[in-house]
Amino acid sequence: GNGTAAGFPDDAELFLFDYHGHAAGLHRPTTPHLFRTFRDVPDGKAYLAALRRELPTALEAFRPEACLYLAGMDVFSGTPNPHLRLRTSDIEQRESFVFRELRSRGIPVAYAHGGGYASVETVAGLHLITAREAANTLRPTEPS
Repeated sequence: GNGTAAGFPDDAELFLFDYHGHAAGLHRPTTPHLFRTFRDVPDGKAYLAALRRELPTALEAFRPEACLYLAGMDVFSGTPNPHLRLRTSDIEQRESFVFRELRSRGIPVAYAHGGGYASVETVAGLHLITAREAANTLRPTEPS
């Protein structure tokens, strides 16, 4: 979002990939980036379709050595973000897809919980989805 873009305004070694509902006055850095605004998207269908199309392309083009994934929950339909309305199942699909894509390419990932302006219980449950998907997807496989 804006904070990340402002924090890394001119760094050619980074790539910023940001999907958001709407950000007033979004900072446009010269750092390589893909910012996608999903205004007036009623549900997660278009969001997930774009993610499945654009994340692999960005990873292939940029070939990152590592990824810091900010798993924002302001996209959830139960938050006051009027521009995105992802359901819990959409968020599960997003998290699973992101972690699978990174793992399949051997890209180490650290994630941070972010966003989410609903009740503490709701946001904690949403962040648990991220933790569960990370654990299930990134768990080392046992040698045979």
